[in-house]
Amino acid sequence: MGGGGADTTPLLLATANELMKAMQEGGVSYQSLPKLVTGMTDNIFIFSGFKTYQELQQASLLLRDAQGKLRSFADFRKEIKNLNATYNSAYLQAEYNHAVASSQMAVKWQEFDSQKDKYDLVYDAVGDLRTRPEHAALDGVVEPVDSTFWDTHYPPNGWNCRCTVYQVDKGTKGTKLPKDIPANPILFQNNVGKTGIIFPSSHPYFQNLTEVQRKVVNGSIEKAREVLFRQELAKVEQHLSTVTGLNEEAMIVDKYGNRLLPNYLKSYDKPISFSEEAQLLAKNNVVTHNHPDDTFFSTYDIRFVIANNPAEFRAVWVQSKKVLVVRRPENGWDVEDKLDDIIYFYATEGGDNINADNIEDYLNFHIGKDIAKALGWHITTEEL
Repeated sequence: MGGGGADTTPLLLATANELMKAMQEGGVSYQSLPKLVTGMTDNIFIFSGFKTYQELQQASLLLRDAQGKLRSFADFRKEIKNLNATYNSAYLQAEYNHAVASSQMAVKWQEFDSQKDKYDLVYDAVGDLRTRPEHAALDGVVEPVDSTFWDTHYPPNGWNCRCTVYQVDKGTKGTKLPKDIPANPILFQNNVGKTGIIFPSSHPYFQNLTEVQRKVVNGSIEKAREVLFRQELAKVEQHLSTVTGLNEEAMIVDKYGNRLLPNYLKSYDKPISFSEEAQLLAKNNVVTHNHPDDTFFSTYDIRFVIANNPAEFRAVWVQSKKVLVVRRPENGWDVEDKLDDIIYFYATEGGDNINADNIEDYLNFHIGKDIAKALGWHITTEEL
């Protein structure tokens, strides 16, 4: 899996995409869970990277049998099929179910926490023949939202756990909390609604690796993330390249290419207006939009970048099918004072014809490119 080894990206992405689908099925999005969704996605990618590494490590061991003899190709293929069925069917199904349940409970927790002055929480085990005894022992337990009980026993509390929690009025009497609370496996001593962690670091996939191996895994995770980001960003910018006339549209995506706005922002023959919510989402993410006439970044664009601190700002040139790109410098965009000085200089150069009503149009038409260069920004173009 290191340098020179097989490319693990397809397998890693296949796992991560399934688990992200499970997260979305559980109701997690930037709209429902804005404070936790990035961390939960990070956790899924990290988990997928370490799972892929462990699976391939197991695969390499299958080249030889229990006596150390090299297997025939037929025997090796049979063992690999069994390994694939274990990791990518049985295990993955349990992991998918866990991601769905964790996501559902994470969304619920936000409501529970916001209404904790009015309601306590009650533990609800399903109570059928499949219910684990240690979960049945907690059925009906009522505790305040701030109780530490929910830090270690908030569902899901095991693989394929079906337990849940619901609200009851303050002061409701419930099952008495056992003196010896059934111990959860350490892997499930987690409140995903607080931590945003679906698969904790206590999972076996994360164990017994050297620092060199962890470095290899982290490198593969970052490579896969970048591949996914580019794939999803390309879909957005392909759409932007088809916008007709003088219409402009914009979208904000995160480092995985997830679209952070429910719909494209739209405008006709004027700069796009970003709502306050959209401006907050722009921070540390990627903002892309189209320029119908293949123009350079405008002073509107430049001011937006400085004010909202995106990691990257992009303009799709509709005519030439290219993308203008500027990435945040290491020292950041914090050049507001410098920008004002530069604008004043160019406005003065414009002479008596420049006034408060036409200065922005003059700057956009004449010297947006010069302003960006004067700010020291490194601007590139990419093929669409």
